[in-house]
Amino acid sequence: MSIFTTVDDVLRDFRLAARSLVRRPGLTIAAVLTLAVGIGANTAVFSVLSALLLKPLPYTQPERLVALWPAHALANREVEFLRTNARSYDDVASFSPGWLVGLTGVEAPEQLTAARVSGNLFRLLGVQPLLGRTFGMEAETPGKDLLAVLSYELWQRKFGGNPEIIGKTISLDRDAITVVAIMPAGFGIMDSKTELWMPLAMDKTAMSYTGAVTLGLARLHEGVTVASATSEFRALAQRMGVQNAEPAGYAVEAHVQDLRESIVGDTRPMLLVLLGAVVFLLLIASANVANLLLVRATDRTTELAVRMSIGANRARLVWQMLAEGLTLAAFGAIAGLGVASI
Repeated sequence: MSIFTTVDDVLRDFRLAARSLVRRPGLTIAAVLTLAVGIGANTAVFSVLSALLLKPLPYTQPERLVALWPAHALANREVEFLRTNARSYDDVASFSPGWLVGLTGVEAPEQLTAARVSGNLFRLLGVQPLLGRTFGMEAETPGKDLLAVLSYELWQRKFGGNPEIIGKTISLDRDAITVVAIMPAGFGIMDSKTELWMPLAMDKTAMSYTGAVTLGLARLHEGVTVASATSEFRALAQRMGVQNAEPAGYAVEAHVQDLRESIVGDTRPMLLVLLGAVVFLLLIASANVANLLLVRATDRTTELAVRMSIGANRARLVWQMLAEGLTLAAFGAIAGLGVASI
């Protein structure tokens, strides 16, 4: 015998389930909150895990992108040396995060987080702006570096998403900076806090960028492995160490690292442990809700007996209780998504 015959029967049962849950608000609220905590924690942690470990990086052929790690941040002369002498890479770029710049000349002046990047970085990553054109190598020349690429979020928040901002100047630390491009929503380079990118003007003979911590990024030639690139990089680091009179052992720790691994770093084991912990939390939450439903089922013995006496079969009663469980799970899932978004 069929439990139900039409879609209307199913919808009616879920309406009955919802009304039944509403009549017992204490149990329903406790169960929904318990599920919300478990589902919300799992959703939040899995979202982070997916972005860092599972989804491909939002760049062209991200498997060929690497970070270059000598004993310290790259200096001007070292960037130029690698561009000239390295054979494992299509190109070498530099990235200096964490610059604070003051945006003035707007209704609400604000301090922004910027990054200074080499003129070839956007080309190396293979990313295209939403609007305008990113700057190129010419922007590394002092005096030609008064340019900025805005994040989508900053563009929307401070400039109302006005496309006419392209080609206009904004005031950053009292300098007139020309906006040349807007990046797509969610775009970032090794971080999510940067609100705009500016050129890193470079004196190719200088040992360091004034006030900057400069990281090296590169794109491997097709077919070149990280291991072989590391071997070459260490050999080049030894030459740079001699040329720049670096301390002994300068090249010992020099290595090339897959860009994803560089971003994730030592957090991979911690993320996996955290995922295991929140999965265990969800299991505990589910067990607690199951216990609440069992207690409730025990209290409903008389109700179920009456319903069977007037013709309801066992399968129908089981389906009705299953509908209540599914409705409760749906409420918990919705609440869990709300918790995850906080």
